[in-house]
Amino acid sequence: MTGRVMTPDGEGLLRIVYLSRIQLGPGRRETDIVAEILKASVDRNRRNRISGGLLALNGWFIQMIEGPVADVEATFGRISCDSRHGFIKVLEHRPVSARLFPDWAMCARALSVTDDAICAVVGQRFNIVPDRLAPATAILLLEAVRKVQERHIEWLDVPPSIPGDSMGNGLDRNASVTS
Repeated sequence: MTGRVMTPDGEGLLRIVYLSRIQLGPGRRETDIVAEILKASVDRNRRNRISGGLLALNGWFIQMIEGPVADVEATFGRISCDSRHGFIKVLEHRPVSARLFPDWAMCARALSVTDDAICAVVGQRFNIVPDRLAPATAILLLEAVRKVQERHIEWLDVPPSIPGDSMGNGLDRNASVTS
């Protein structure tokens, strides 16, 4: 017995954590790219039993995807070919015993000006440079995003999933983007 959590069909879980340079086109903002990624990924991730988190920070994506091995590998293959991602650097690629984002098809945050100011202070104090992040630090940042998003939903006193807003993002633990 390996002690790994198995999916209902007996397949093990895999986690990939990576960085990629955000490829902005003319007139595009990080928040636009994150919203596009959420719109495209949430339903597909649900179907493929993928969960994870995405953070846009200082021109970089920090992302974790987790789920059944074959589904995570296929998802990462699609991401690797996505023109919105450049200079992809895998920080962690390993089997895991449990998901860190079990209730989220994709938890995401594009940082606002206020968030950027906070990250600048934190980054100076703790030397957070996206392209030099240690895997454990990347995971801690993504878990912090998840906790912020969960508190945001709880603060609004709404059920875990409600219909989307006009942008289609809604307050849904399976699709969340804020800035």
